[in-house]
Amino acid sequence: MAVGSWIIRIIEQSQERAELIAELDASRHEIGRLSEAHGALAERERLAREIHDTLAQGFTSLVMLIQAVEAELEHDLPAARRHLRLMDETARQNLAEARALVAGGAPADLDGASLPGALGRLAARHDATLKVTGAVRVLPAGPEVVALRACQEALANSRKHAGVARRLGCR
Repeated sequence: MAVGSWIIRIIEQSQERAELIAELDASRHEIGRLSEAHGALAERERLAREIHDTLAQGFTSLVMLIQAVEAELEHDLPAARRHLRLMDETARQNLAEARALVAGGAPADLDGASLPGALGRLAARHDATLKVTGAVRVLPAGPEVVALRACQEALANSRKHAGVARRLGCR
């Protein structure tokens, strides 16, 4: 009787353990699924930020440059040509940024270039000037990307809110 009860208890414990192992496996599977979904969501959010910080700002610059060219065509052809060159450069830069986003690499402005060089090209596309003071130090890629994106956002916002198009007589 005692041995029989002991065997029954061992069988019950084995069944309980099997149920717990099955629950653990199901939980691990669910954690894996949720982790994968979270990773996909994080990647979509990263891409959305990157698109906003690069492509959307580039397209906004193109629209504003088009407005400037329209206003200058009749009375200031050299300025219109300069803005057309900036449009060409901006469109090419946007294409390079799109390719860099797809490839998952560094921003096109930083690819093989220094941060001051990238900021100088960015400033030129926005009809701004850049003055670098002090020694140039190489930063890790992450902070360089953050600095570049912050400057892109600042230039885009200043152009957007400065009323440049209204002063040029654009719609």
